[in-house]
Amino acid sequence: MPRRKAPKALAVTQWTSLGWQTAEMMLASAHVIRHRLNRMAMAQFPLSPRDSAEFLRMGQEKAEAAAESLVALSTGILHNEHPQTLTRKVMKPFRTRAVANAKRLKKL
Repeated sequence: MPRRKAPKALAVTQWTSLGWQTAEMMLASAHVIRHRLNRMAMAQFPLSPRDSAEFLRMGQEKAEAAAESLVALSTGILHNEHPQTLTRKVMKPFRTRAVANAKRLKKL
C-alpha cells in the first residue's frame, strides 16, 4: 500500500503538535525524576512500604511503557503509517505515564 502524504499545512500542524507533546513529556519527566531522586536519597533502610511500592512501580512502568511502545512501532511499520502518526503512537505510552506521574507526585 503506498504511503499517503499529508497536506503541507496539516503536516506542519502535526509536527508542531508532536513537538509540544514531546516538550510536555520532557517537562513532566524532569519533575518525576527530581521527585523520585529526592525520595531515594531520603529513604532509609529498611524501606517503608510506601517507598518500596513507589520504587517497584518505577521499574514496572518503564518496562510496560517500553513494551507498549514496541507494539505500537511494530504495528505502525506493518501498516506503513505516516511518520508523524507512528512517532506519536510510539511516544504515547511514555508521555501518558510521565504526565500522570507528575500530577500524582505533585500531590504528595
